[in-house]
Amino acid sequence: PRPALDYFSEAPTLPAGGRLVPCITVPTTAGTGAEMDSGSMYTNTKERIKQCAGHSDLPLVAILDPELSLGLPKTLTAWTGADALVHAIEAFFVPAYHPMCDGIALQAIQKIQQYLPLVVEDGGNLEARGEMLVASALAGVSFQKGLGAVHGLSEPIGAVYDSHHGLTNGILLPHVLRELGASTDDHCAEIVKILALPTSGKHASSVVIDWVENLREQLEIPARLGDLLGDLDDDAVSALALKAEKNPTGFTNFRPFDAEDYARVIRRAL
Repeated sequence: PRPALDYFSEAPTLPAGGRLVPCITVPTTAGTGAEMDSGSMYTNTKERIKQCAGHSDLPLVAILDPELSLGLPKTLTAWTGADALVHAIEAFFVPAYHPMCDGIALQAIQKIQQYLPLVVEDGGNLEARGEMLVASALAGVSFQKGLGAVHGLSEPIGAVYDSHHGLTNGILLPHVLRELGASTDDHCAEIVKILALPTSGKHASSVVIDWVENLREQLEIPARLGDLLGDLDDDAVSALALKAEKNPTGFTNFRPFDAEDYARVIRRAL
């Protein structure tokens, strides 16, 4: 067998006549979308970074059973739902031509708008649980197109500070959207349209940010990263920004972020 860390660089080549054993995934959150992806995320505790290993040829069958998520606490329901929302928005923003993933991402966003507040309010709402599982799976398909700076930064934060991934994403999303600003207006106009958001003459990006902030408040997710991590000094901010800059998950961001961009987002979020 190869050393474990070798599997993070490239998928192993199958021997002649070999095959991958089919994998059946059963998610209990809505969610990571991991049930739709052959990759698995690991924390490299030595380097304090997160890495992904997987094989694109892995046969996958996902079983979405809402009854298995009925016992999920309100906090985890909100935090994993925020993760699904970030997956869909970031995938939609990836600057690559993929109409199929874009359409799937928009439907995921629409379902999350409709059902996430309901299921956080009433965790026994089986219909809302089921629709959120579908939304999470849709978002998991859409991010085959790529992700962005929210994940680019939240993964190092999670690796260093062991913070909950969905909660970290939920805090960071509006701050990253503000950093991107009006450059995302064309994409945000599509989100505004499908969610039927009132515009009041604002830039589409501002309308989407306002909606994200209102949803964050509904989900009782903190507004500030400092509420999660405490105070960070300049050295800690710089170290996180450098890890984020090197994180491949953020390479497909709407526009490239360097360490200065990430540091600015962290300071704004604190």
